[in-house]
Amino acid sequence: MRGAGLSLLLLVGMLSGALGDEGSLRAQGPVDLLPRWNLVAAPADGTVELVLAGEGLGGAVVSAHRWDAGAEAFESWRRAAPSAANSLPSVGAGEGLWVEVEAPVVLALPPLAEVRVGVGEGWVLIGWTQAGMEASAALATLGAERIIGWDAAAQAFASFDPATPAALRSLSVVDRGAAVWAFFGPAVVVGPDEEPKALHLVAVLEEAGLDAPIELGAYADGRVFVAELGGLVRLFDLAMDDGGGGSTLLDFRGRVSLDNEQGLLSVALGPDFAETGYLFVYYTTTDPSDDEEMVSRLSRFTVVGDRASVGSELIVLEVSQPFGNHNGGAVRFGPEGMLYLGLGDGGAGGDPGGNGQDRSTLLGSILRIDVSEASVARPYRVPPDNPFVGAAEVREEIFAYGLRNPWRMAFDPSSGVLWAGDVGQEAVEEINRIVAGGNYGWNRLEGEDCFASESCSTAGTILPVGSYGHGGGNCSVTGGVVSRGSGVASLQDRYVYADFCSGRIWSVEAETLGVARLEFETDLSIASFGVDGAGAVYVVSLDGRVLRFEE
Repeated sequence: MRGAGLSLLLLVGMLSGALGDEGSLRAQGPVDLLPRWNLVAAPADGTVELVLAGEGLGGAVVSAHRWDAGAEAFESWRRAAPSAANSLPSVGAGEGLWVEVEAPVVLALPPLAEVRVGVGEGWVLIGWTQAGMEASAALATLGAERIIGWDAAAQAFASFDPATPAALRSLSVVDRGAAVWAFFGPAVVVGPDEEPKALHLVAVLEEAGLDAPIELGAYADGRVFVAELGGLVRLFDLAMDDGGGGSTLLDFRGRVSLDNEQGLLSVALGPDFAETGYLFVYYTTTDPSDDEEMVSRLSRFTVVGDRASVGSELIVLEVSQPFGNHNGGAVRFGPEGMLYLGLGDGGAGGDPGGNGQDRSTLLGSILRIDVSEASVARPYRVPPDNPFVGAAEVREEIFAYGLRNPWRMAFDPSSGVLWAGDVGQEAVEEINRIVAGGNYGWNRLEGEDCFASESCSTAGTILPVGSYGHGGGNCSVTGGVVSRGSGVASLQDRYVYADFCSGRIWSVEAETLGVARLEFETDLSIASFGVDGAGAVYVVSLDGRVLRFEE
């Protein structure tokens, strides 16, 4: 890399896991620096000691920015702050340094670690140049999830989601002396004779005539159930009648109210379904004693011979709803056999009743109850290890609270962690990992921001592990599932979720989180994600479509 400038476009893996033998680059010796922003080094392994004209980071350097891979942030200093300058004598693994110099100088650069030309998991240097380069096409092809580019005019780093076209256009040309960093998910290293497998969605049940499907789950013998908003639950064998057919598992359409955000919202098989045939459903209906009052109802039906009769209904729990929206929508069984139910804050807008922070009501909470011995006399029990058992003026059924409208939650089949998507009010959609006794902030907070008042404290609350804003058509999160053993390598060990309004589908590494990766831009109205008995992951769209993730 000798000569008049740094004009080579590089792909440099930022983590040591991207090291390899093929397609590698090595750089050493003197490198010219022009009086602008220049990338000094981005080693993949080890540490590069920087020597600038024999004077370290002093002398001609005016200011610098270093990327700290651990903190996922830039650390900056200027010559006016010598102590800061002294604290940046080197660049370590996964880091990089931009320096601004007063006049052309020669940097004595020791050998960089040999790195593979490919895309490694983590932050990756996309390019640096003295002549300007077109970056948008390359970034779109590579599938970056998050991009940081240096804006020379503003003298600042700009960060944006590649899914936002306007932002991408604003950084489509990397200016002289500038650089672009991009975040990628699991390592994808392409050798000379191989191509990465493309993730795509394959339509199933195209001829089934599904009417507002709301949920899909594993049934017996490899079959799946599909629940429709109106109160019909059907069975399908995807291996035999992928184009249609199916049979009725439960039909109680006459009992379900469908105004506003109402309907059959969730279905789950009991943990001992093979022995008992118990099927649990969560739906909205009118109060038998008052047709004007709407209630959310959790019921148990009994399946005999792949068919549940309406007459077998056992009402487990009813909650009065002051408004027709924010009814929540998930009934799930945990690995210990307890039933978890998500309830919204009661509706309207802004939580006018303050239910999210009121533990004397079940609204705005995730409940945990024991239905293993449900009967008419005692439809459920409160587990003795629930977090608020014995607390004064608190409903003991509550497992976690401070939620606005938890739309879809799922247990990680490997770790047992409970994930939930919580629909935002005006600006922020949330992804939460639910823990016993957790307060998730609503309506004091929306995401990490104050909502009920201009200033507030986050003390005592659990902030979301992921969030996104309402730009670009986003408006309502659909919580997803953790993909374990689905046979789709690019989704392995990742949490998959979506936005109902924009149709975007993202995934994030379930253990370490990091930056979410945009998987698809769709025209779907995604109501749910489902997993069959073999671990395959499905997308359920309210417009009648069901699709499976495949490679």
